[in-house]
Amino acid sequence: MWKVILRRILVMIPQILILSLLIFILAKMMPGDALSGKASASLTIKDIEAIRQANGWNDPWYVQYGRWISKAFHGDLGNSYQNQRPVVDIIGERLSNTVWLSILTVVIMYLVAIPLGMIAGRYQNSWADKIIVFLNFLNFSIPGFVAGLLAIWLFGYSLGWFPTRGTETSGVVLTGLAYFWDRFHHILLPSLIMGILSTVGTIQYLRSGIIDAKSLDYVRTARAKGVPLNKVYSRHIFRNSILPIVTFIGYDITGILSGSIFIENIFSFPGMGKLFIDSINGRDYSLMTALILMYGLAGLFGSLLSDVALALVDPRIRIQ
Repeated sequence: MWKVILRRILVMIPQILILSLLIFILAKMMPGDALSGKASASLTIKDIEAIRQANGWNDPWYVQYGRWISKAFHGDLGNSYQNQRPVVDIIGERLSNTVWLSILTVVIMYLVAIPLGMIAGRYQNSWADKIIVFLNFLNFSIPGFVAGLLAIWLFGYSLGWFPTRGTETSGVVLTGLAYFWDRFHHILLPSLIMGILSTVGTIQYLRSGIIDAKSLDYVRTARAKGVPLNKVYSRHIFRNSILPIVTFIGYDITGILSGSIFIENIFSFPGMGKLFIDSINGRDYSLMTALILMYGLAGLFGSLLSDVALALVDPRIRIQ
């Protein structure tokens, strides 16, 4: 197992270098920079050109990339041009919000998807199966931003069940359990929306896996031996049908991190996704390249996690 993990980590090193190079080149190809359009009476064009020269923005791209990547390996991702603060500090303030949003989303996704997939697969062609399949296709067809806006209108403004923005109630000082409940209350609605939208693939995979497994020999053997039907589903069919879903867990987490970009902006949630859009709008290259690099690294580690999970559940992978 350790050889599999070590081999995958070694393969990731050139992938990270190529990813960082592509990110830097694409960022430099964007028109303008953080100082474009900022000329005023107190900041002349000559002053702006002097700042560009002092920061090395007029150097060739490969010189700038070498300087950036060498600092990145030492944990220095530069300063944000808009916020005038280290990029690492700004990302650190937002990172925990996105991580908690993603964790709650993953929990909700599996809590909803696994029971529905099991019911649809076990009671194939029943009314329950048809309703679940119809809702699954309906869920697949709804764009994330539409679902977010509808949720804000219905549960936020019409029913008043959830707050519609931020991570905590502004203007109120809370401590202890009241503080944690307030933060949980703010994060619950965007997590519910992301979690429910992410259930499509898991429900479909689990339903198909259970339908296929019902006709296999080991299931018929267990039924012939008189094993109770509920035990056949819980101990034989479910365990084998859940394997493909386990191997996708890394990709699911990465997809949820990427999807948080839209949900965080719709809910004005101060996480990394909203920070990413703000950095693009402000041409804040140092912050933008650092965030894209982090999303790329999250994708690579998600792939690693899926491969490790696949090796754990399938011994043939470890042997190969």
